[in-house]
Amino acid sequence: MPDLADPVPDTIPPAPNSAEDVFCAILRDCVSDFDRYLAEFMESPAPEGAHKTRVALRRLTTALDAFHPLMRNSKAKALRSTAKDIFRRLGPVRDADVYHLTKPGQDTRAATETAMLRDRVRANLRRRGALEFGPLVLRKLTDGTLLRAGAPGQKLRAAPASVLAGAAMNRAFAAVGSHGKTLNRMDDVARHEFRKDLKSLRYLTDFFPESDTRPAVAADLAALQDLLGTLNDLANARQREGKSPKGKARRRGKAELAALQQADVLWTGLRKTAPWWRSLSG
Repeated sequence: MPDLADPVPDTIPPAPNSAEDVFCAILRDCVSDFDRYLAEFMESPAPEGAHKTRVALRRLTTALDAFHPLMRNSKAKALRSTAKDIFRRLGPVRDADVYHLTKPGQDTRAATETAMLRDRVRANLRRRGALEFGPLVLRKLTDGTLLRAGAPGQKLRAAPASVLAGAAMNRAFAAVGSHGKTLNRMDDVARHEFRKDLKSLRYLTDFFPESDTRPAVAADLAALQDLLGTLNDLANARQREGKSPKGKARRRGKAELAALQQADVLWTGLRKTAPWWRSLSG
């Protein structure tokens, strides 16, 4: 598999699925999702808006990281920073929505506080120009200010997308694996970090679907991510209710134990799966 530190040979012609073409298609798709779901968040109290906007932003930052060698460093960093800022500002609304969905008998005061929080975040996003972020990304993509223009950048842009895909998947899988072999030994914070890295691996698997084993792996990644989401929601609920003891062991409930067991089975299987992206490099 080519290393990104190695120069791309002068003889590489533009590939049918060049790194630039694939990156542009992925980025436009992410921006389209972001614009649609941010509009939903701004106009509707439905919880899907905040959640799906954050998913679109995480996919967008994953794409920026994977294709970073194609971009001018300062431009990529600025876009990533803005995306992460919007993502963080939507976080409290998402947490409140999840908590209320798991507590259908919530009191009116809690519902009112969540509605007020949503309004504050909406106003803050308007002030900070979040509604213009999607068009800004597309403008930089089309006016030539985002992608590298020099000879080395041009070579990478014309190279097969697999040059970047394989390296990005290697990094993502290594990041997930660095968290350990079992989820049962992770505390809430460590498991949350594992979950974030797993999301990046899943999105990259979606971005580069050429592998024959991808459908089965993608299903396992999605199932594992859902289980980790359940565990994260339980942790957030405990924190909101002041039930997260510090400095001492905590007894796990049945739902948490069941989710942990299923998640560990899936993670063990994924760790032992032959790297499904290796075929990307031909």
